[in-house]
Amino acid sequence: SFIDEWIDGSYGGYESQSSYPKFDALMDRLSQLPPGRVMWEPDASLGEFGTPIALMSIPYWTDQPTMEGIYYESSITTPFHFLTAAELAQAPSNPIPDLPYSEFDLDQGIDHMELFDIRYFVTVTDLTQEAAIDSDRLRMIDTIGSLTLFEVESPGQVVVPRYEPVVLEGADWIEANLSWFVSNTADDVPLVRGGPNEWQRVSSFKSSLPRTELGNGGRSIDARVTDAEITFKTNAIGQPHWIKTSYFPNWNVEGAEGPFLASPSFMVVIPTQPDVHLNYERTWAEWLGLFLTPGTIGGLALAS
Repeated sequence: SFIDEWIDGSYGGYESQSSYPKFDALMDRLSQLPPGRVMWEPDASLGEFGTPIALMSIPYWTDQPTMEGIYYESSITTPFHFLTAAELAQAPSNPIPDLPYSEFDLDQGIDHMELFDIRYFVTVTDLTQEAAIDSDRLRMIDTIGSLTLFEVESPGQVVVPRYEPVVLEGADWIEANLSWFVSNTADDVPLVRGGPNEWQRVSSFKSSLPRTELGNGGRSIDARVTDAEITFKTNAIGQPHWIKTSYFPNWNVEGAEGPFLASPSFMVVIPTQPDVHLNYERTWAEWLGLFLTPGTIGGLALAS
């Protein structure tokens, strides 16, 4: 059956694949570029590298982060990522059922790549490559075999939204933000789960969200980002800053209020001083689990 062939392909290693030189050349080219998130057009033909999900390993070969990685299912960003992937692909996998996927729509896909602070986009099929070359919103960097690497003009990791966030109360977060994400009418007004009393409240998503302009609205803030820290300086004190990293309760902030969960799966903080520092910390429950795990494994070993 196909099992022997599958084992050879899956366990043979990257270097054993006939297309490894192309894969290696892409990794080398990405390594030469300034830091930035990488997005690629999903396509079954990527299986030439040994598996269609080979590009999830980009952070292993380079210092570049990717939108989609091995543990993508653990992120609240996952449904919004696959909606974006559908906009950028000729034959997307659309692995999560019942999402409002669209057909190929490069402009909308670029909007969402900018929203996610994606800096590099790799096309796989001829049709997507041609559309990307024709777009004045993408800059072609290099062509590597059938793959073409483009740069996206991302506004950055931290921005002041154009309009004041609106607090979503009571409604299901994912359901409301799926509507927010595909509406193309509210991208400049993030919904948030909590915030100051003076921010307006809604109980469901509406395309005509209240719009209160911010003094520094639309401004990008230079930020330093590592796996567990985000730091930046700002003079827009007291105004919301939209951070394009997935929210999780382990994030803590110094020098600002928050972080608040913000559309579609990001964070908003309100600086109280020029220097803001977010760090990702383990909770007591996680430390307890780490402490108990070796003892539990040892006990099971003895019992057996």
